[in-house]
Amino acid sequence: MLMKWNINTMFSETVTLICFSVFFACLAIAFIILILLTIYRKITQTIASTIDLIDSIKKSPLRDMLKRVAIVYEESGALEKEYAIWRTKYEILYEIELQKVMVKLVTRIKKSSSTSPLISNLKAYKEIYETTSDINQRLHTIFMEIKTAFEIETVQRDFVTSQKEIFAKLRDEFTILTLNNFEIDENHLNKTLGMIENLFEEFYVLIQDGIYKESLDTLDKIQQALKFLIELLDAIPYIVSSISDVIPQKLVDLKNKYIIFSSNIKKINTYAQKFGVLESKIESIRFDLKNQIKKLQYKRAGKLLSKAFELIEDFRTEAEHNDTLKNFFEINGESIRANFASIKQSTRAIEIAFEKVNAFSKPSSREWYEFETVRAHAIRTQNRADAIFAELDLASQNNKDINLNEIKDKMIQVMNEGIQDVIALAKSAKAVENQSDNKDTMLNNVVFLQSVLNQCDVKINQYKSISELERFIPPINEMYSQLAKFSKENLAKVESNEQKELISKDLAILGERIWSLVSGLNDAIFLDYISQEIITYMERYVGKVPKIEEVIIRCEKLFEERHLEALLSFALENLTIIKKAR
Repeated sequence: MLMKWNINTMFSETVTLICFSVFFACLAIAFIILILLTIYRKITQTIASTIDLIDSIKKSPLRDMLKRVAIVYEESGALEKEYAIWRTKYEILYEIELQKVMVKLVTRIKKSSSTSPLISNLKAYKEIYETTSDINQRLHTIFMEIKTAFEIETVQRDFVTSQKEIFAKLRDEFTILTLNNFEIDENHLNKTLGMIENLFEEFYVLIQDGIYKESLDTLDKIQQALKFLIELLDAIPYIVSSISDVIPQKLVDLKNKYIIFSSNIKKINTYAQKFGVLESKIESIRFDLKNQIKKLQYKRAGKLLSKAFELIEDFRTEAEHNDTLKNFFEINGESIRANFASIKQSTRAIEIAFEKVNAFSKPSSREWYEFETVRAHAIRTQNRADAIFAELDLASQNNKDINLNEIKDKMIQVMNEGIQDVIALAKSAKAVENQSDNKDTMLNNVVFLQSVLNQCDVKINQYKSISELERFIPPINEMYSQLAKFSKENLAKVESNEQKELISKDLAILGERIWSLVSGLNDAIFLDYISQEIITYMERYVGKVPKIEEVIIRCEKLFEERHLEALLSFALENLTIIKKAR
């Protein structure tokens, strides 16, 4: 039978209303009972957890740890402050605060109403549990502090045992050194070893008394002392062998190379004098080295040894540099003379061109005044260059020694001024070209440009070792061909001003190309020269600057492969290493 519910009439019937009221009342009572049971269960669980925590605190090994600290304190007086703090904290937490918690817990449990399922009772028991948990945490912190203090002792004892084994091995090594007739002050050595033994004894006394901070400092002293012995043991054989074998052999090599079998005859007397001074300094350093080794002062000995090697290297570097300069002037002297002769010829050619140009014959001409200034400076530069070459020639004829470094500096300065003269002369030549309005001037301009190309040929022949110059041969030949179009016969056929103007423009364009070619040629020669000079300069610091050998090898490889611009860029990046080292 299906029951049909009518919402409109369901609550109007008395029986139905009573049934629903009873159902909801039972549901509310069941919900209240469930809440009360939950609260009661929480209360009993909290009481049980609190009792377990109190029992765990009573069984804590902290009391035994404090007894051990008390024994250390009574026997050695160590851990006095720590023991007082730990004991005071323990007494406050265990004997006062924990007792209060226990009394409070027992008092509440005795009250029958304290276990009633009320929120207030649950909060009260939770407060007791949290207080007990806090006491337990603080007691555990004290326990860990004591445990850590005793663990420090164990770690230090283990570490010092290994250090003592190392010391025993080092002592045996020093015994072997003394038996091998190394000149060491045995009294000083025994005194040093005895001081280290005293440090070990001091450590054991401190660790026994529980003075861990001071024992750690002593352990650090032991470690530093052993480090000193290890470094000393490594340094003595090296320094002694350097004194007895390496340095004398280096001196013999220098003497054979630069004095006895020297190819630079002019420099033998100078080298002999400088070598005598070097020998005197080295002998003094060797004497000081022996004294420092006897006193076990290996660091001072190392500095003296470095100074000795530096003196030897400076002598070798200076001698090699002088030989390099000698070879340079012997090989390139004539080409440098030819360059200055070219400047002189060019100056005279431009002067003749100015004289043939009517516009430049006026005393007030700005271009003429500028050229006269350049010409005067070029003459002074030429005279200075002649003086330098005269000094070289005189020294060569009389077999006389000269300061090549000073000559090199003067030559570089004169060559730089010569380059500036060439640039200024180029401007004057351009001015002449712009002012030219007759056939003779154009013909002279052609002759001048041909002389410039001739000088390019001379340079290419002089510097055959520079492979980059080969690429200038085709354009030079092309320039010769184009200049041939402006021969005297062809220029004689020119009549109109329009033709003259057109030829002047063509010559101006061709002149710019030739000067650009000359500039590129000079740049290639200079790039080769400066690359060699940079490598020579860096070789002076071999053995003085870390990793400089790798830089030199890389530069030499780039030089052999003719990557000169890459070499220059790479060298400039690494010259900062030398700058920092200096």
